[in-house]
Amino acid sequence: MRRLGAAVIATLLLVGCDRSPRFKTAGVDSTATVPADSNAIYVQMAQDRWGDPDRGAEAADLAARVVLQSLRNQPSEGLADRARELIDSLTFGAETAGNKSFVVANFFARSNPGAGSYPYLF
Repeated sequence: MRRLGAAVIATLLLVGCDRSPRFKTAGVDSTATVPADSNAIYVQMAQDRWGDPDRGAEAADLAARVVLQSLRNQPSEGLADRARELIDSLTFGAETAGNKSFVVANFFARSNPGAGSYPYLF
């Protein structure tokens, strides 16, 4: 009787063990998606806002946010030169002055410099 029970259990174990591979179709995998860089999003938003004459303050705020984040990412370098290079590379309209410890940026719309300016101290 014991042998019969052992044989039944062994048979059930062998039948239940299916080692054939099962492939799944490619689905949505949240770990495989690369999130958008928030600074790149702010750059795009600022550039879009500068095109609208009524949104200069919002554009300046976004541009200042981009500059501040960039300055925070590289704290060992001088502020004024880095801020000036970044602002020029992103085609934001701004006048800058400062040294290695601080920088003042006066943002304005390049398409309409007479529309007003927005000063920021970093």
